[in-house]
Amino acid sequence: MEIVEYGREKLAAGPAIDDSDEIILVEGRADVLNLLKHGFKNAIAMNGTSVPQTIIDLGKEKTVTVFTDGDRGGNLIIQELLATTEIDYVTRAPDGKEVEEITKKEIHKALRSKITAEQARMDLGVGLNGGHQKSPMQQQREDRKEQQANANNNKKPLTSPKPQSAPVKRGKLPTEEEKKKFSSMLEDLIGTRGAYILDEKLSILGKVPVTELQSTIKSLASGIYAVVFDGIVEKDLANTGERANVNFMIAMDSKVKGAGNMQILSSADL
Repeated sequence: MEIVEYGREKLAAGPAIDDSDEIILVEGRADVLNLLKHGFKNAIAMNGTSVPQTIIDLGKEKTVTVFTDGDRGGNLIIQELLATTEIDYVTRAPDGKEVEEITKKEIHKALRSKITAEQARMDLGVGLNGGHQKSPMQQQREDRKEQQANANNNKKPLTSPKPQSAPVKRGKLPTEEEKKKFSSMLEDLIGTRGAYILDEKLSILGKVPVTELQSTIKSLASGIYAVVFDGIVEKDLANTGERANVNFMIAMDSKVKGAGNMQILSSADL
């Protein structure tokens, strides 16, 4: 089966673009070839970093999954598409790899772990008008760095800088209102393999894939009140949450009974 030329720009594509409700948008011809070799007939290439009108038109009619290389260039393409085109999902090749070279197993794994366009917009800090904005977690990191810098510049040697907010009392049980909100959020996440990072007011600081949850908690280090995610609490994740002073970790199930002062709640507990 051979690649076809699609649209007025003669974009490289698989033969099933018109017949498919969902399409996979990749960077170049070689990516389409690799996907076609592994049985994916609904891929189409952008053929460059600018977005062809054919792609914009397809975005209005079909469900579009953007599939980019696992490098910084992939991020730039995603940002451009978020700013100019209606896309639905985003996924990437493994770090440092290109779509044209990955195996069938890696393709399936990447497509299973795709995230919504809105989540990608938040992760990359792309505004609704295409401009860059800081996500809540990025803003929190910057606020913490600024606070630390201000503390380092404090010339009073015997005075410790006051934190932005008083530490939350540790080891407490969730209120009924908190349990209701946790339950609602957990229900929203079912099937998404996603995770919510919450502050003390139960506002969502950010949403990340479960695969990135542990590294995200480590990078934030503090300021997380609760984590709600579609998955199972494992020992390593629980230990990471405890070290980051997370108050509550809520998941579908747990292999851990407790982690110090952090309360672990499963769907059955809510």
